[in-house]
Amino acid sequence: YKNLPTASRKLQFLGLQKELVDDFRIRLTQVMKEETRASLGFRYCAILNAVNYIATVLADWADNVFFLQLQQAELEVRAESSDVSQLQLGQLASMESSVFDEMINLLERLKHDMLTRQVDHVFREVKDAAKLYKKERWLSLPSQAEQAVMSLSSTACPMLLTLRDRLLQLEQQLCHSLFKIFWQMLAEKVDVYIYQEVSISKM
Repeated sequence: YKNLPTASRKLQFLGLQKELVDDFRIRLTQVMKEETRASLGFRYCAILNAVNYIATVLADWADNVFFLQLQQAELEVRAESSDVSQLQLGQLASMESSVFDEMINLLERLKHDMLTRQVDHVFREVKDAAKLYKKERWLSLPSQAEQAVMSLSSTACPMLLTLRDRLLQLEQQLCHSLFKIFWQMLAEKVDVYIYQEVSISKM
């Protein structure tokens, strides 16, 4: 940017930069669709990591003084155009939005969709592994007084092993921030499932 002489030239280059990033996003989306049947695989996770990285970088750039100055220049250019609504001008002027907002929103939506697909995949595996545990009647089990040592129900082991294995796999394949979102989303679904479909059904 520093070799570009005027603000208008810098805005043109910014537009080109955004187009290139969007082209890359579209390409990532295309490759992702080819990998949807293996949503826990290495390639799918690599795409998700890339999407998250680009969104994070753009969010950092959005707060950079240089791009804030470009935003002000864009505001001045747009103010002379009749194609922009007063609401959009107001958002730009108040710094409620940034020059990368549209791109960040698209990337965040893609990231959320990809994470949701992974969570749903693992959750289906957990439910499948919990079938025997779900059928187990707690009233037929020995009471606490009859047991010398409290132990885990053997029918719960497949479910817990599935959780352990998938969490370990995705911790290794996803960046830390994505894995944190993943396990929190999964924990919420498993929590509701255990309470509503397992615990209550045994009462």
